[in-house]
Amino acid sequence: GVLAHGMLTMGAAVQVAVNWIGDAGRIADYQVRFTKPVVVDPVDGAVLVVTGKIGVLDAEAKTARVDLSAIFNETAVLGKAQAVVRF
Repeated sequence: GVLAHGMLTMGAAVQVAVNWIGDAGRIADYQVRFTKPVVVDPVDGAVLVVTGKIGVLDAEAKTARVDLSAIFNETAVLGKAQAVVRF
């Protein structure tokens, strides 16, 4: 079968934080652990569901940590996916 490259999955996940902050240059840090592969069906493709929520808001440092979730076939494919954004 065909697997989506981990960096593609990682890039798709951080896009949620980029869309929220409005500028990719405001991403100060981004880390993930790859936990499961994304298997791409040759006919139907693959659907990756990415969500994000604010895990920590630091008003003094003017940053926020966005905790990201990437789900494929009801399974998390990224672990501890976190982006730190600057305001």
